[in-house]
Amino acid sequence: MAITQFHGHIGPFLDRVQQRGVPVAVAGTCEYTGPITDGEVQARVFAAIRMVIAARMANGTLTFRNLGEGTLGDASAEIFVQTGLAQLGVQLGELAMQFAIDHGPPQREVRTRFGEGSGAHAPAPRPAQSKQDALRDRVLERAKDKVKSALFWYVGFGLIVLAVLGGTFWYLRRTVDKAVSEPSASAKAAAKWDGKSQLTCSNGDVTIEGVTAKLDGTAIKASGDCHLKLVGVDVSAATAIDATGNAQVTVEGGSLAGTKLAVHAVGNAKVKLSKTKVTGKTQKLGSAEIVGP
Repeated sequence: MAITQFHGHIGPFLDRVQQRGVPVAVAGTCEYTGPITDGEVQARVFAAIRMVIAARMANGTLTFRNLGEGTLGDASAEIFVQTGLAQLGVQLGELAMQFAIDHGPPQREVRTRFGEGSGAHAPAPRPAQSKQDALRDRVLERAKDKVKSALFWYVGFGLIVLAVLGGTFWYLRRTVDKAVSEPSASAKAAAKWDGKSQLTCSNGDVTIEGVTAKLDGTAIKASGDCHLKLVGVDVSAATAIDATGNAQVTVEGGSLAGTKLAVHAVGNAKVKLSKTKVTGKTQKLGSAEIVGP
């Protein structure tokens, strides 16, 4: 058998999603034997390919995906019929085609073997679609396009929502972590206590070391969720320590002297004294605790 090559543009074909004509080219080879010239085989095969593919792309029985994957169904057999070579006594062997879509590279090759026993020697021509069938196909195609568009919109919207939720979660997480890890304004101010004025702590962890304070009234006031630790601190005042709320005060060493009260604890406050010299009375009310010295 002789082999002839063919190539050329058979498009453009309408892309219903993008609403534009997409160029398509075809290239391939065809085996043949019979009383005919190589040029006539080329012309007839190329013309049949262009006619069959164009008709099927128009009625939706072929898509760009079919062309790219080489899944043409019985289109190859119809191409054979449309060449009219059988009527000229020409027998085709193997027809190979590759389609290049939108100026891209050739896609997957499709090969069809003609001849005796191949099942593709002389198939009947494909019947033309009725107007009703063509209308139905157009309606189905438009419905598919709408579904694709809706899916694209919902997926895009979903990704935006996820991004917003993710950003919000990240911001809240960072804000909470920052609030937990960083000392509060109250804790920062208390940590700078020099004993010259009242120490006030309402939340956070505060440690004071080696400070001497002599004050009128209350020297140290711990409230809220303050966790106060005094190390080697000497305090003299009317009330040395006044702890309320859920405050927790730990005193290690040093001394507490109160002309009225050395330690006053109310609510759920807890004051723990360790090796501390206490001068004056201590008083606890409610569920408060005073441990030590």
